[in-house]
Amino acid sequence: MLPITIKHYRLDKLIGRGGMGEVYRAVDTRLQRPVAVKLMRESKTDTSLTINRFLREARAASALNHPNIVVVHDIGETDDGRHFIVQEFIDGATLRAKMEGEIALATVVDVGRQVARALAAAHAAGITHRDIKPENVMVRGDGYAKVLDFGLARVHESGTSTATHSGTETNPLALLGTMAYMSPEQARGAPAGLPSDVFALGVTLYEMLAKRRPWVAPTMPAVLAAILLEDAVPLSRLNPAVPPAIEKLVHRMIAKDPALRPSASEVEQELTAIASGDSSTRGRRSGGPTGKRARAAAGS
Repeated sequence: MLPITIKHYRLDKLIGRGGMGEVYRAVDTRLQRPVAVKLMRESKTDTSLTINRFLREARAASALNHPNIVVVHDIGETDDGRHFIVQEFIDGATLRAKMEGEIALATVVDVGRQVARALAAAHAAGITHRDIKPENVMVRGDGYAKVLDFGLARVHESGTSTATHSGTETNPLALLGTMAYMSPEQARGAPAGLPSDVFALGVTLYEMLAKRRPWVAPTMPAVLAAILLEDAVPLSRLNPAVPPAIEKLVHRMIAKDPALRPSASEVEQELTAIASGDSSTRGRRSGGPTGKRARAAAGS
């Protein structure tokens, strides 16, 4: 029964629930500020691996001091042994919730640019997120985007983009992440490298622009097979309003060969150039215009 108090945090409202636990809007009673408290679920079957994965989220995110990555304030353990993470409270909605309505093309570019910037910072620190998807991006009312949930993050041994091993990798054949956003290398059971994050962001951008993901099938195994074997439908066929520069970039991001994908930093640079140089993105909706607007977008 809410409210309850954990240490000096007063939990006021349940705002989210996932496989690892519940997220509450809370108040830091010492600093009198709103925070989000992620409380690990109570289970007799929890193992050290589950606990380590939960705490990895806090440690990976706290290692990254970046405005587009959620800020971690504290970690701890309740009196009955449940682990918790205290993060900044983001007054906004998930990108998934935003995608339920119409999104201006300029907003797609701007959110994509911000997420790419966050990934570039994580990758420079040797951290692969491994679970980029609309549910793990929060967008504030002013349009500011924040990347959440580093619970599946892979921390490389070296803080460089060429690192290929991880001290936290426990089973390289395990399918970690959300299947619909998995790269082909992840679908094959290979460890996820930095290009996998770029692929997942590409799938997210494609979905924002086309109102569907690039690979659609009735079952998750069929989706994985499509990711491995099928080419994505060209974005412009699903939404003629998508400018050629954006279509080209997104399809490079979801290339099956990771060596052909741009880096997160390159994605940010290209989206920034598109945002500053293409006035046609302003005010247009991503759902696909009709009539004169469609013909103009298609270059006719």
